Amino acid sequence: MSLVVLGLVAAGMAAAGATGLLARHLVHKRRVKPPDEQQLPAPSSDTTDTPADGSNSEPDPFADLPLSIGDVVQFGSATRWPRAAIVAHCNGRFHCALLLSEEADHEQATAVLAPPDRNIYWLDRHDVALPPTPPTRLEIAGMLLDRVATLPVSLQAIGDAPSIGQDAVFAMYEGHVGDAAIIVKGTATLVWYGSRLAPDDVDNLGRVNSDDQG
Repeated sequence: MSLVVLGLVAAGMAAAGATGLLARHLVHKRRVKPPDEQQLPAPSSDTTDTPADGSNSEPDPFADLPLSIGDVVQFGSATRWPRAAIVAHCNGRFHCALLLSEEADHEQATAVLAPPDRNIYWLDRHDVALPPTPPTRLEIAGMLLDRVATLPVSLQAIGDAPSIGQDAVFAMYEGHVGDAAIIVKGTATLVWYGSRLAPDDVDNLGRVNSDDQG
């Protein structure tokens, strides 16, 4: 075989090898996505939305209630101006708000319960000797009342309200002449007794700010 023929054969084999390497390189490039098409990792499920101003405000516990702190409340000739509150929740849901006021050094509570109870409880603070757990029957001011509900609650003290811990027992009592009582037993025991009123018996005269009182 002449040197010319051998040269042509060698040149052909070299060209074929280069073509094969080029083809494998092109196939590899087609299998890899360009950088701008790579999928980004999904955001973490722990991510939470935050208001634009960075605030983390709590919901208003009185938003759906007929009465709130700062409202001037009237029943007959008696007027109250609650300045603090104890709010009770059961299983994470609102159960009762005790709106606290004071008149002549006498502590008062105007209580609102969660629906379906639409009554308003016009109560005063009483000191009563009690057993370790709320009894089934209670005597206050010579009146007998029967326990109608008792449940564990978590407490939220708002304003200048007495602090009796976060976990407590809430008990509701009713009498036969429209009277009622509420016991809240935490690190201390608070007893409130008075009248169970229909919603129309109480007038909400509107909110008054502390700065408006001279």
